[in-house]
Amino acid sequence: LPTAQFYSSHHIIAPLPLNEYSYFPQGVATLMAAALTLASPAAAQMVPVLFFGLAVLLCRSLALRTGLDNSGAWMGALCAAALPFAHWTGSVAKNDLALTCFEFASLYCLVRWGLERAEHWLFAAAAFLGFACSIKYIVLFGALPLGLLLLHACWRNGRWRTFVTAVAIVAATGLAWPLRAWVLTGNPA
Repeated sequence: LPTAQFYSSHHIIAPLPLNEYSYFPQGVATLMAAALTLASPAAAQMVPVLFFGLAVLLCRSLALRTGLDNSGAWMGALCAAALPFAHWTGSVAKNDLALTCFEFASLYCLVRWGLERAEHWLFAAAAFLGFACSIKYIVLFGALPLGLLLLHACWRNGRWRTFVTAVAIVAATGLAWPLRAWVLTGNPA
């Protein structure tokens, strides 16, 4: 919240003095700053809770798309939500569940592409993967397998245009924060 409060009070997305963490990707802090500016501190604190709910719903949707029936999908999603780490992280002003939500959304789009072979699912998967990259650098652990799945799907789609567009979407949505850090410090990480 301190970063979001700084952004909101100064109306600028600039690094906080003496806070190296504010050079890292600040996707959630930016959303929280918008909620703080447009509504209240309570609204800013609800952003992680919103991502918690969305992650649970995406978990259910993934379970449905991979063969579980409705009750099994709900049970799987609720069991995932009941993990102490999940509901603790989803109820405090952190960015972990936003990262999880965007990674689940990217995976969901890749699963949907596998079922429908509609190219727009690949572009949505690329956008969500890029959004995940704007949350925190630990995304690397999820972005590598998701990126490989996305590249494989683009290759199976058989169009170079699809591959180039997907890479451009990931770059456009995911490289803004490392580029900002590189410009400000000379180091993207």
